[in-house]
Amino acid sequence: MNSKWMFLVIVFFVAVAGFLYFTNTFAKASYNGFYTVSCIDSGKKPVRDYSLMINISIMGKDQQIPKDFGHKENNCLNEIYVDNSTGVVNVKTNEFKSFTLGNFFNVWNKGFNKDEVLGNKVSKEKSLEVYVNGIKVNTYENTPLFPDSRIEIVYK
Repeated sequence: MNSKWMFLVIVFFVAVAGFLYFTNTFAKASYNGFYTVSCIDSGKKPVRDYSLMINISIMGKDQQIPKDFGHKENNCLNEIYVDNSTGVVNVKTNEFKSFTLGNFFNVWNKGFNKDEVLGNKVSKEKSLEVYVNGIKVNTYENTPLFPDSRIEIVYK
């Protein structure tokens, strides 16, 4: 009986260590500002295919994500895209890749970091906050895009 409990304790600690490593790796993902989002290869089966919500509020006014976001010329559908202007963002990739809010804003060709969002600068009077599933984070452009998450960007 003792060996069974010992085995369960070891499995538990390995699972917790794996979870902490996984979440810590994504939380510290670097963002170098380069355009890193490719077109989806429609001839290959997607490895990752999920959606999440991104809401952006500037001075109390919701900002619309363009309904053609991620849809480029020459039949290029970016790995991060939307199908309409509801705030639902789709991620589909042919490789195991992880994306961040920095990647999202690169597709949009808009600035975003701890000091600005969509051209609105942080100052003594103006602040910028990012929430993931209702929890305030300070990862800004390094905030990971996870399946079924809800990201809120608030400039006030």
